[in-house]
Amino acid sequence: MRYFVSNQNSLFNSDNYKVISVEESLKILEPMRIVGLDTETEGFDVYTKKLLSVQIGDYENQVMIDCTTIDIRLYKDYLESDRIFILWNAKFDLKFFYHQRILINNVFDGYLAEKLLWLGYPPGMHGMGLKDAAMNYLNIVMDKTVRGKIINVGLTDEVVVYGCNDVKYLPDIRKLQLIKLEKADLLEAIRFENEFVKVLAYIEYCGVKLDVDKWKAKMAKDKERLLKAEKELNDWVAEYYVKNKGSKEYWVKKYLKIQDRMKEYEEVSTIPNEASNVDRIVNDGGVYYIYEVPYKFVSINLQGDLFSGFDTTPKCNINWNSAKQVIPLFELLGFNLKTFDKETGKSKKSIDAKIIEPQKSISPIAQVYLNYRANQKVVSTYGENFLKQINPITGRIHTQFNQLMDTARLSCGGKNRQTGEEYVNLQNLPKDAETRACFVSEPGNLWISADYKSQESVIIANVTQDPAMIDIFLNGDGDIHSLAAKMAFPKELEGIEVKDVKAKAHDYRDKGKKVEFGINYGGDGNTIAQNLALTKKEGERIYEDYMKGFIGLKLYQDFCRKDVMEKGYILLNPVTRHKAYIYDYAELIKTASTFTQEFWQQYRELKAMGDTDNSTVYSVKKYFKRKAASEKQSINYRIQGTGAMCFKLFSIKLFNSLKKANLLFTVKYCIPVHDEANLEAPAEIADKIAKLLVTCMKKAGDVFCTTVKLDADVVVSDHWIHE
Repeated sequence: MRYFVSNQNSLFNSDNYKVISVEESLKILEPMRIVGLDTETEGFDVYTKKLLSVQIGDYENQVMIDCTTIDIRLYKDYLESDRIFILWNAKFDLKFFYHQRILINNVFDGYLAEKLLWLGYPPGMHGMGLKDAAMNYLNIVMDKTVRGKIINVGLTDEVVVYGCNDVKYLPDIRKLQLIKLEKADLLEAIRFENEFVKVLAYIEYCGVKLDVDKWKAKMAKDKERLLKAEKELNDWVAEYYVKNKGSKEYWVKKYLKIQDRMKEYEEVSTIPNEASNVDRIVNDGGVYYIYEVPYKFVSINLQGDLFSGFDTTPKCNINWNSAKQVIPLFELLGFNLKTFDKETGKSKKSIDAKIIEPQKSISPIAQVYLNYRANQKVVSTYGENFLKQINPITGRIHTQFNQLMDTARLSCGGKNRQTGEEYVNLQNLPKDAETRACFVSEPGNLWISADYKSQESVIIANVTQDPAMIDIFLNGDGDIHSLAAKMAFPKELEGIEVKDVKAKAHDYRDKGKKVEFGINYGGDGNTIAQNLALTKKEGERIYEDYMKGFIGLKLYQDFCRKDVMEKGYILLNPVTRHKAYIYDYAELIKTASTFTQEFWQQYRELKAMGDTDNSTVYSVKKYFKRKAASEKQSINYRIQGTGAMCFKLFSIKLFNSLKKANLLFTVKYCIPVHDEANLEAPAEIADKIAKLLVTCMKKAGDVFCTTVKLDADVVVSDHWIHE
């Protein structure tokens, strides 16, 4: 039965529902212990859009409350009771309840349940909406077309029926979800995420204050730095041209191996239009070289100007935002720009920083260019878009977060698929003091920032149970980067103790960090060769030495590679039981079963013939590509997943402590950054809250890191200063 609670007389007569009072509705709702809950609103922003209705009920009875005429706080006691309230994408609804200062205790988020059951699958492979769940679990078609009408038409008969149906099926869907969750050993994971969604809704509700004047001043400086970096690039190219202009072939030769167009170039008597910058073509031992005109990168004004006169200084005319224009220059200077495109599965040329960084020794332009790219990113990513996100009511930025990435970590920002609005990412902000100083506390409040000390390294030590890592933390100075350098470069650092590496061999310590981050997350000798711009043989030698030093790490990685291909999923953490599934595992196993002796004989014959398009050759390539990716994820995800659990658990503990002390909405949770929390609290209790935050972080760390304990640093100021 449908019921409608409203003071709108125009809706009193309907065969689709019965109009009742608040008191009558509470009597109907009272027996329900597991309750469906949903809202209809004017929009997504809780501060500028109104709550239109709240729907509560189960399969037998549903109540829609008209919040335009009925105060939802009349249901506060009911909503804050010990009942289990089932929502779909609870984070959205919880913010509207927070705005009414209603704190729902027991939340079950059907959307998060689906996310957990399908974690690891690419977006789109399984529908995550309530409409999808109704069809998948109950074979019921839900009409969602009414949703778009609500804002314009209000609470009509059609809308009341629609709203009631949104809660009618939630309890039955939950029952079937729980069966699947139990079978997949995910009951602890969903309990954990249901607790955290209340925290994440609070973080989005609180938002963060941006000092507009400081931000605008930073933007101006960012643009100045970008112009300066661009000038340095242009000046470098012009100066380089002047130094080498006497040797045209050194400056203008661009290597190109021509395959199917060889004869075309041999036979032409004039330069084709599409190669209008070509000066001449030379056959050198079967390899064809194109010689380009020298002014492709530099131009000189030989005609002058009537008013300004002559300026024959060489001017760089490269558009540094055009990869097409930058690639020829860097190839000319000897950079290897080839990389593998994961999306297309083909080789391509790239001028990304990660390609240029390991090759900095080739030419001084590398560092100049990297500086330009860094400044360019700052200007394009951290500028006017932040000012546009400031809420007109709160004066704060309220972005959005995704609660469950494949590693169980949070992500921030992205686009609202319904409005098209782009949300800013608060988790990847530059760590420089100038940027962080723009994020401030309100007058009368102080900013509290805390993060774990060496969280990833400590987690790796605990997860791998590596003896050398554990020893450096428990008995040494904890400088894991110096230890990594010693393991990676035993001959080069022979005679230097770990405690002295930082002072006596700083360069090798920096190289050791690159080796550490490369190998610890599943990289191999090729990874090291690429990260340090070394030969494959040198990279493999470093990899072998590193693994000899970290025996526990090697055993752990060997286990991860084997385990994922045996089970088809990655156990992110043994405490919470989160799992990331290998979405095409069944296909991989089926393919592997065809790898018989006869199959490999056929494969070798086809490979020798160069028949790379054959389905047999393709299946082998695809299998080993996916297998390698899954094995690397198995190594990486467990570490990131454990870090995510630490963060989520201490956030849950903090939220519950603030709630118990009646300090929610007084102490604000502003920015979460993986292993870091940023709060805002009244000055008189800031130190107390800072201690509480560190206590929660340590207690959460103790759950997941039992051998080497996690510690945390905290800073209290009027702005974000933690580094």
